[in-house]
Amino acid sequence: MKRFATALLVLLLIAAGQSLAGTKWQFVKTFVPPGIKTGGNGWHGIAVAKDGRVWATPYGATDSVYDAVNHRTVAVHCLYIFSASGTLVDTIKVLKVGATYDTLTNNTRGLGSDYQGNILYSAFDLLYSINSATKAEIHKIQPQVGGYQTQAATDSLGEVFSGLVLDGTGPLRIYDNTWTYSGNVWDTSRGYSRCVAVNGTGNDVYFAGYTNNAIFHFHSDNGSIGPYVVADTILKGFACESMAWNPKTHYLWASAGNDANPVNAYPGVTTNWQKQTWYAYNTVTKKVVDSLKWTNVPGGHELTNDGARPRGIAFSPGGDTAYVACFNVDSAGVEMFANVVTSIEPVNNVVPSSYALSQNFPNPFNPSTEIQFTIAKAGFTTLRVFDILGRNVATLVNENVNPGTFRVKFDGTNLASGTYIYTLTSGSARITKKFMLMK
Repeated sequence: MKRFATALLVLLLIAAGQSLAGTKWQFVKTFVPPGIKTGGNGWHGIAVAKDGRVWATPYGATDSVYDAVNHRTVAVHCLYIFSASGTLVDTIKVLKVGATYDTLTNNTRGLGSDYQGNILYSAFDLLYSINSATKAEIHKIQPQVGGYQTQAATDSLGEVFSGLVLDGTGPLRIYDNTWTYSGNVWDTSRGYSRCVAVNGTGNDVYFAGYTNNAIFHFHSDNGSIGPYVVADTILKGFACESMAWNPKTHYLWASAGNDANPVNAYPGVTTNWQKQTWYAYNTVTKKVVDSLKWTNVPGGHELTNDGARPRGIAFSPGGDTAYVACFNVDSAGVEMFANVVTSIEPVNNVVPSSYALSQNFPNPFNPSTEIQFTIAKAGFTTLRVFDILGRNVATLVNENVNPGTFRVKFDGTNLASGTYIYTLTSGSARITKKFMLMK
């Protein structure tokens, strides 16, 4: 009987969507080094190359070069290259094209990586592919004169899919792997957009028109040959401005929106998406299966502007590290997350009437301790650890949690001895306590 009751509790918790053990996205750090400014515009693209290095670019001009032909100094929109851990490796102001150069003077519209791990770069009405090893230009096209380009995408054949930012201004075009125009997914853009995604076969195209508050799924039985038809409208309530595939899980990750382009605004549908949050969508089961949220904690990268727009996401080649970027903020608009093994253990199945955060045990501790907390209402919940300077040193919970009482372990092996603060935030509740690590 006891065994049956335990099994029933596990099934109930799983049915309610509460994970007992698995992995979660843990904030690692602010990714962009101090001193890199964006001119107040924030970041407009992020991508990971095949060597694991991270390419990122702001929207606005951040530097200048001297134009020897016209004898003047021109503003440039730099491409920054970082190591996987966040060290600045290179700054690109011009792209080498054989024996000549292209100066990057156009506003950035998006970054992505192609099927070979090279970089796709959208800049105003131009679209480039860049060799991620040599940093030389491979291809350059101008799909539509004066047509703002979205972030582009490729399938496993190297076919390129490129849309337009402005509503009604033109088609979502397809180019073959030689970058020769081969057709359209549709003939007229549908809503203002920043990004497009395509699966490996080219059969399924996902168009994120953020003014539609949803993502359109187009399907073609014949791949890029077409014709494409609207197969579904997914993630209703999303004002999505960034998408990327996780190479490990093959989930499609998409950003939900912000205050400037509100979440949960699809007509006739009630949703509870969180702003400045990226969600993982399983295109097979058609369900949301994971999420990560901008940390917005003290330490130089908090988004004091609720209009900060989640406009970039990219994953390491192995899929266990995520890099996210926001527009409408200055320098510190990129964060790094790691997918780590975790366990939130339920203490009981009693639905509580209030929120609570217990004192950890043991305390003081070395090197690990246990924290128990209670959630009264289902919602996005964080449990974070800060040092006495207010810097986030660990994120123990960062996900949707159902009502109940839970415990989680904290390991301070990599931290120095001292007093730390741990804070539970869920709904309108915010509870803080202190503990001491003694080595």
